Amino acid sequence: LEGVKFGDTQMTITGMMIAALFFFVTQSEPQFYLSEQQPHKSVFSPYIILSLIGQSITHLYTLMCAVAWSKPHTPTDEETRDPEGKFKPNVLNTVVFLVSTIQIVGTFAANYAGYPFMVSLGANKKLNRTILALCAVCFACGLGWWPSFDKLMQISELPSDEFRSDLLMLMAADLSIVIGWERLCRHFFRKQPNPIVPVQKPPKEIITKAKKKQREKHIAEIQKAKAQSKTASPWQMMKDMQKQQTQAMQQRSSQGQRRQQ
Repeated sequence: LEGVKFGDTQMTITGMMIAALFFFVTQSEPQFYLSEQQPHKSVFSPYIILSLIGQSITHLYTLMCAVAWSKPHTPTDEETRDPEGKFKPNVLNTVVFLVSTIQIVGTFAANYAGYPFMVSLGANKKLNRTILALCAVCFACGLGWWPSFDKLMQISELPSDEFRSDLLMLMAADLSIVIGWERLCRHFFRKQPNPIVPVQKPPKEIITKAKKKQREKHIAEIQKAKAQSKTASPWQMMKDMQKQQTQAMQQRSSQGQRRQQ
C-alpha cells in the first residue's frame, strides 16, 4: 500500500545468496554419533510454537518501526505510491529492503537445526560464510561508506547520520533478538535423555578418524565427478570428432595416392 519496490540488482544479488542458503541447508551433514538428547515428536510442540511466535512478533515490530521512521522522508506522489510504477531508490524502499533481508538472514541463522543432531552452524562453513556475506552486504549498505557500492545496490541516501545509526541498531537488534529467543526456547524446552536407551559419546580419536574418512570419500567423489565431466564435456567431444575427421581425411588421401601409383 505504501508503494514499496525493490530494484533489479537488489533482487538478483539477494535472491542468489538466499538460494545459496537454501542449498547449503540441504547439504548439511548429520553428526558422527548418536546424541543423548531426543528430538521433539511434533512440529506443534510448545518449543516450536513459542519460538515461531516470538520470531514473528520481533520481525513484525521491527518492520513496522522501520516503515514508520521512513515515511516522513519519502515522497508521497502517485508515481512513488503506485506498486506498478517504475522503481526509484528512496528512503522507504532502501530501509524495507535492508530490514527484510536481514530478517531473512536471521531466520536462517536462528532456525538452523545444528548441534546435537546435525553439524553446528560454525562447522557448516558454506552456510556460515553465506550468512556472514549477506549480513556484510546489508550492513555495508546501511553504513554508506562506499557510495559506488550503494549505487550498484540501488541504495538511496539516508536522511541523517542519526537515522542511519538508528537503522543499524534496529537491524542488529532484530538479528540478535531472534537468534537469542530461539536459543532460549531451545534450551528451556530441551528434552531429557531417555535412560532406557544408553548412548555414549565415542572417543575423540574415533570421531576424528570418521571425519577424515568421510572427507576423503567426499574428495574422491569430487575427483570422480570432475573426471567424468572432462570425458563427457562438449569441448572434448568436439576435439574427438575433429581428430577422427582428420584421421579419416589422412587415410583417404593416403589411399588416393596409392591408387595413383
